[in-house]
This record gives sequence, C-alpha cells and structure tokens, in this order.
Amino acid sequence: MELTIHKPEKLRINCGCWRNLLPGYVNIDMQVQARQCEHGADIVLWDLNQGIPVDDGLACEVRADQFIEHLALPQIVKFLDECKRVLCENGELRIEFPDIMVAAEGPLECGWVRQTGAMVPGVSDELVMLNLLTHEWGHRCILTMRHVLPMVRDRFTVTHAGIFETNATIIGRKHGAD
Repeated sequence: MELTIHKPEKLRINCGCWRNLLPGYVNIDMQVQARQCEHGADIVLWDLNQGIPVDDGLACEVRADQFIEHLALPQIVKFLDECKRVLCENGELRIEFPDIMVAAEGPLECGWVRQTGAMVPGVSDELVMLNLLTHEWGHRCILTMRHVLPMVRDRFTVTHAGIFETNATIIGRKHGAD
C-alpha cells in the first residue's frame, strides 16, 4: 500500500462512498468522478482492492453502503478481512447491499426507470430495474442476505441483520484482539 491514513483518535471510514460523503468519516472511493460533487475534494481517491489504507485496529467504524456488490466475490472476502484488520476491538462494520432475491420477488420501485427514460418497449419496468441492478450500475456480483450473512458471521459478531425495501443491512462488531 502506498497510502496510509494515520490518526491518533479512532476514526470512521466510509468505503466506496461515491458522492455520498458522511460528515466525520474518511470517505474513500476509487472513481475520480466521485469528486465531481460539492465536497468532492474531501474524498480520498483509493482503490480498496489494494486494502484499506489504515493501520491495524485504528478504526471504530467501517461502513460500506452499496459498495460490496461492485466487487467480485473473492474481493468481498478480502474486503471483509481488511475491515476486521482495521477495526479496533468492539469496532463496528456496517454493510448495505441490494438483495437480489428480495428485489426479484418485487414489487420494485421503478420510478427511476420512467424518470430517466430507461424503459424498454415490451419489457416491464420491474424487469428493466432488475437488469439495471445486476448489470448497468457496475455491479460485479449478485448478493443475498442468506449468503452474505455467514461470511460476516465468520469474522464478526452480528448485532443486526435486516431487509428494508430491496436492500440488506448487516451490522457486526469485532471482538477480541485478532
């Protein structure tokens, strides 16, 4: 790693933030286009496939909202290991991702399809949304709560796992010094 973020106090990290900057967090994204927003200069440009540029045990929270689906499955495993490495004891991991099984069961909110003109003649807006979800928005894998939850449980004590609309959220805590 070439970049390392050092801070004496515990820090919060927002991984794959895109343009959704969280106040009080180190907001990290690899896309230069993410900086094209009001506070874009505050985004740390970094490819998280190279690891999280933070010393071991320094972070009290790592968030990855709408991020892990942009990774290949082996990269997700590596990312979860990195989260465990950088979190302090009792540090919190929070991940949110689209659950494809929930989305496929519908009904989906498809206003975006109509607002952007992404409709396909003869194809339901819901099917268009599912394909956007899995192909057009840079997603590299499809995920479900049922399959991601054990991956998180292997590394963290899960304190919350739930579904809201089509998104799954898992919150876990790191226990012990390892």
